Amino acid sequence: MKTKINWKAEAFRVVAVVVSTIIYCIGVVWFLNPAKLYAGGVTGISQLIVNTWNTFISSKVGGFRLDLGIMIAIVNVPIMIYGWSGVSKRFAIYSLISIGLQTLLTSNFFTTKIIPTPNLGINVGENLDRLLLAFVGGFICGIGAGAALRYGTSTGGIDVLAQAIAFKKNISIGYTGLVVNVVIAILAAVLHGDPKTAFYTFVRIIINTVVLDKIHTAYNFLRVEIITEVDEQDLQNELLEKIGRGITITHGEGAYTHCNKDVLEMYVSSYELNNLLDIVHSIDPHAFITVVPAKMIVGNFKRKTIA
Repeated sequence: MKTKINWKAEAFRVVAVVVSTIIYCIGVVWFLNPAKLYAGGVTGISQLIVNTWNTFISSKVGGFRLDLGIMIAIVNVPIMIYGWSGVSKRFAIYSLISIGLQTLLTSNFFTTKIIPTPNLGINVGENLDRLLLAFVGGFICGIGAGAALRYGTSTGGIDVLAQAIAFKKNISIGYTGLVVNVVIAILAAVLHGDPKTAFYTFVRIIINTVVLDKIHTAYNFLRVEIITEVDEQDLQNELLEKIGRGITITHGEGAYTHCNKDVLEMYVSSYELNNLLDIVHSIDPHAFITVVPAKMIVGNFKRKTIA
């Protein structure tokens, strides 16, 4: 059966990926680059390649310098190919939109000719100023990356690999990104011969990881219990069709009213919760709902692609 496309939802995801990418690029271009600090994932890897080339090799090849935006696109190519089959085609397409926008917004031409990087009055030589840039840059990048994942998209790069690992191993996206980012921080310190670069990058990593995992909660599981007096068949059919999770139904009686009640129990990923609540309230505005965390689920619980 051919799946009907919800164009409203798809349009919302496109807007989400554009806005989140712009937020992410602001963190990189306005805060991390001026402080000579490194972003996470593919952007950080691209920064390492570009800075290594421009510092040690450019002068030996006629002054040819690499562009950060173009390098981000190049490094993302094999990851997108993997993401197409390892995560989902929609997820990969949304990631490609983000990568294209990143290529534009972080390119030398855009940051010098179109919207020049503002002068924030920050002295990179001052430790406190550099720490402030690391903190703010990590916070903004975490918001951008986390918001993209929250709405079923991504800013590309390591997010795609982390998403695939999360599906298969149930490992937090933030944890996977943390491992990659620590390696980037160490290599950055070696490249610049400055341990402070690693220290401030670690600050950026910690802030980025905390913010990302707080915003993106697709792999926190919840037990939802719905007590309703309406015909449970209507509610059951709607939840099965639109949420696609199993439901356990028990029949009971209210101790005070002695009215017949049905109790529907479901386990969902937290990013599915809002949709579930909307469905329940549209059928029974007076339903009594409880939601509690489920630390672990063992059994037939499908970890769905989010796009």
